[in-house]
Amino acid sequence: MSTLPRCLMLLALALFSFQALAQEQEAVLPDSLGKWYKPQNKRQVWLHTMFAMRRELQALQEYADEGDLSGVKKWSDKLIKHYRRIPEMVPEWQDELELETATGLETAVANADLARVKSLSRDLARSCKGCHRDFRVLAALRYRTPVFNDVMVSENGQQIKFLEFKHELIRTLNRINISVQDARWENAAVALEQFQSKLGAYGDSCASCHDDKEPRERILGAATTAGLEHLKQAIQRQDQKDSGSSLGETAVNVCARCHGVHRTLTEIRQQLFGAD
Repeated sequence: MSTLPRCLMLLALALFSFQALAQEQEAVLPDSLGKWYKPQNKRQVWLHTMFAMRRELQALQEYADEGDLSGVKKWSDKLIKHYRRIPEMVPEWQDELELETATGLETAVANADLARVKSLSRDLARSCKGCHRDFRVLAALRYRTPVFNDVMVSENGQQIKFLEFKHELIRTLNRINISVQDARWENAAVALEQFQSKLGAYGDSCASCHDDKEPRERILGAATTAGLEHLKQAIQRQDQKDSGSSLGETAVNVCARCHGVHRTLTEIRQQLFGAD
């Protein structure tokens, strides 16, 4: 079996698995979770809470291994505070938590019982893994995967829906390819100019999600600019082989890289949760 059919088969199996998982879990993925993620919240509060707890649990366990009670107390206080906040943030998960374990950990720390601290910290770690096993994939797809339905691209004073504009960008790229293959060099040059203009407008829409310039630069930065200039020169020379090679490289650098980051996860999310 070639690589492409194998990849498609694996993607289909992954999508089937996600759909089965969604049917089992979607009803219990609480709506209250969403208010702790962007865009409902100004900050990714839920993620920062989870990252903090992971760090605190590690620090607690390492200090316990060293027998450093002051370090254990410092980090256990932070961990327990965050852990007890979870049911306040997501009341629907009250029964998923091991709050008695957190209380027991607090008591063990107060009694300087490091053996008990180690045991209870492992219990809390297992509790975290169990919740992640059941919910993390769906939560990441639901709240951390972008949906482009509301993103607009501005071109010549017109606002065009992102996905509609994407199809026009693809058609323009294919127009270059067709013209090159048919040795219609003037048409290829015109289509390339249109493609560059559209690509610039398309890249401007990255700011709809990204506050910094780096994501755009990684895909549409200096390497892409240089590649498009090389393609322009190859078309001017009417070099069919070099034009085709350069065009393929541009498609990989622009289309494939962006799709590799966004497309698969976005399409899986839409299959599971719709386009909201």
